[in-house]
Amino acid sequence: MKAHLYVTAELAFEIREARKKKGYRQEDLASEGFLSTGTISRMERGNVSVSREKVIFLCEQLGVAIEKYQQEAEEEDQVDVALQLLSIENHLNMVSPDEAWEELRTIKPENEYHRIWALYLKGRYWERKGKKEKAKVVYLQVVENDDPELRKYNFIPASYHALGRINFYENCPDKAMEWVTKGLDSFYKDGEKEHIYYYLLISKVIYLEELNRNEEALLEIEDLWTNRNNIDSRQVILSMYEIKTRLLTKLSRFDLAVTLATEGLNIARINRMYEHSGYLWITLADCYQQQNKIKNAEICFQSAINMSSHVNNKFYISKIFIQMGKLYQKAKASKKAYEMFTTAITLSRKYANKILLAESLQCVGDHYMQNGKIEEAKKAYEESIDIYKRLHKPKNIRSLLLKMASCYRDSDRTKYYNLLDEYHQIYCENRG
Repeated sequence: MKAHLYVTAELAFEIREARKKKGYRQEDLASEGFLSTGTISRMERGNVSVSREKVIFLCEQLGVAIEKYQQEAEEEDQVDVALQLLSIENHLNMVSPDEAWEELRTIKPENEYHRIWALYLKGRYWERKGKKEKAKVVYLQVVENDDPELRKYNFIPASYHALGRINFYENCPDKAMEWVTKGLDSFYKDGEKEHIYYYLLISKVIYLEELNRNEEALLEIEDLWTNRNNIDSRQVILSMYEIKTRLLTKLSRFDLAVTLATEGLNIARINRMYEHSGYLWITLADCYQQQNKIKNAEICFQSAINMSSHVNNKFYISKIFIQMGKLYQKAKASKKAYEMFTTAITLSRKYANKILLAESLQCVGDHYMQNGKIEEAKKAYEESIDIYKRLHKPKNIRSLLLKMASCYRDSDRTKYYNLLDEYHQIYCENRG
């Protein structure tokens, strides 16, 4: 006989109606140290697994005949709920989120472990569907359930990692760093999901780099690099190759950067990891671009575009076109650069990525300025500034204010000085 009994909607209705008929409050039926009002409330809502002993205790107090429900539960073919959840997690990540969701809705948790696991998978589902706010709510529910007995399963650090990932894609690297730090602090090292620990570490490096804390990022990646033979996740390994290549490029260590990127691309190809292959091609393209090897960079960008149909991140392709535009601009191929920037603007509007839209507009504004199209440049810069203001990006705003000011230097001195004053004000407010 199982220790837990699934409270069906029918049994929940009987319990709720019996309590109301007898005039009891939930508090009247609670038993200190054994049966809480919260558990009673869950039983009255139904579709939940509760300790058999507690269900019997409550039903006896209310005069609800539980025998038929016990018999039905025993007659059911015994299903391993943990196996079900593992299957759903696999289905969610590798096959079809929608099909996995339908399976998840049929789950009958037998204990708190199953309930939290199912809750975490709901967060994953909403995240996969692009419903970030719904995903955040569910992940926060997971981290609030800090049951000491469940810490070994590491659902809490996994949820912190997910919250950081969402914030990062919302262009909030500071908040993402807060979540990843909490994830590392809460990780149970002798527990399950060891891969989450390395996901958290590599995410920390990514967020440090985004915050321009490159020296810290390089130290972290070097620590990870020494342990790479102990890391099972190919995703983490390939992310390490990508980030280290990027950092080496920033340090002008181009030969080593090219070697690393090539190694990473071979690993990605052998393991058919298209998304990581695409990002590595972009990283290698940037390395060649920094060396003014335009043809090599063009080959790399085109290879990245070829991977786009296999990449889940819909912002990926917009970024490629921005970088290709910068490449052609550097190569004095003005027409090609303009085509790339306008394509990036179209895609950024389509996918509602504000930060990439602002960057695309700034780039096309620069193109207009270089070609003497001042009025077109003003419009592009103004829209870009407006977006950056809404995103609270003072560094980007300052850069654009100077460009805007140059548009008015010969035509409107009052506007010119007003823009310089605004630049100075933002600089003073944010220099600390």
